[in-house]
Amino acid sequence: MQTSSTTIHADKSDISQRHLVVVQCRYNSTRLSGKAMMIWCGIPMLSFLLKRLKAGLPEDSFKIILATTKVPADNPFTCPEVIECAVNEMIKRKVGYLKCENLPEGSGVDLFSANLLRQLGVKAKEPQEREHINMYVLNNMEKYTTYFL
Repeated sequence: MQTSSTTIHADKSDISQRHLVVVQCRYNSTRLSGKAMMIWCGIPMLSFLLKRLKAGLPEDSFKIILATTKVPADNPFTCPEVIECAVNEMIKRKVGYLKCENLPEGSGVDLFSANLLRQLGVKAKEPQEREHINMYVLNNMEKYTTYFL
């Protein structure tokens, strides 16, 4: 399994919803199959990330979800503070997609509004765009409100 974090920002009209932190995980990596289940500091890497996110993100504002089908990922060291900062920046800038740049390997963060994610579910047709959902946005940036943090 590989891991990565993608945050989906719920539409502001529904205040009862929390920000969803989706940890994407797959087992069949071509570079290092089973990576997320490899033991690191005495526990599987995936467990390390989930425990870190749960301890670092306020439960009343964030909900952590594990997605385990054909999704990409490579970021077991995602920092909860980066997620919170990015969500606040996304709200402030009123964008549909925010990408955190220049982070250390293994700690990447991409944020999508719920509305944009619904659109991408329909528009992203190519296998690469389905596997790496941000690819469709990056290839069609003129159609979306984006910000690179």
